[in-house]
Amino acid sequence: MSTTARQRQWRWIGVSTLFVLLLIDAIGVGVITLGDISAVTYETPLFLAVLRTLHLWLGTISVVLIGVSFRRWDQPRDVGIFLVLSGTVLIIVGTIVAWFYDDIAEQSMRVRDWLYGTMLTSGIFVIILAQNIFAGSMACPTPTLRTLQRISVIVFWAFGLTMIVLCWFIHAAIYFLPVNLHGRLFVGLILFAVLAFALTLALPLAHRAMRRRMIRRDDGSQRTWSLSFPCPSCSHLCAWSAGSNRCNACGYGLQINVDEPRCACGYLLFQLTQPVCPECGADVPETALWTPGAE
Repeated sequence: MSTTARQRQWRWIGVSTLFVLLLIDAIGVGVITLGDISAVTYETPLFLAVLRTLHLWLGTISVVLIGVSFRRWDQPRDVGIFLVLSGTVLIIVGTIVAWFYDDIAEQSMRVRDWLYGTMLTSGIFVIILAQNIFAGSMACPTPTLRTLQRISVIVFWAFGLTMIVLCWFIHAAIYFLPVNLHGRLFVGLILFAVLAFALTLALPLAHRAMRRRMIRRDDGSQRTWSLSFPCPSCSHLCAWSAGSNRCNACGYGLQINVDEPRCACGYLLFQLTQPVCPECGADVPETALWTPGAE
């Protein structure tokens, strides 16, 4: 199995896991609502621990798998490794918090801060690294796309680091900030999150629009190919273009077909040296690769 096919399989598993989690939530809400079940029935320590663990495991696994599946061959492998490690830490610490929630609440503030801070920090790193891999998977052949890609990554890191600082110093922030600024801080964080995620979603939309424009621009049928060489019949110098041609002197007919190496997605593979398509990540056969210096 090729790397691209394996990554697509990981993506399918990640999306399916996320869909199963949402389906479970929808079924649970429907049963509780339609069945008129009281909160006392399902808000037991065991049920809540199982529910927290289920959401933690399925949510983390889906984000990690989807994030790793977008990693391109030219992206640093360490990013994917850090993503998996952050997800592992999140699952381990989050499971401890889920099953010993009441016992942790009785511990000192320092113990609670370390546990909750580690869990939230690892979770934030999972989201940041997944976003970085996703943004880096976009082929950005134009300066506009490259600028949008850098801005989305920088803004997401700024938002993530801000949340991490607040996770560890939330008590100091609440203590030193005036009471009237607490609401503004909350609203500012929401707007910051909306901006970070909006830039991330804008990147594939801009990428798709630019891709369509490049395909139209790179379409070989829209180009004017012209070659000048003597007519094979009468040696009269003529300008020959792609398609059907006739010699101006003797009427000799010549058909010229232009065969450009293209991926199934339409991306022009001219002078491509890497084994995958920069546009969609599909495998490129060796016959379509360009060797520098080759005739």
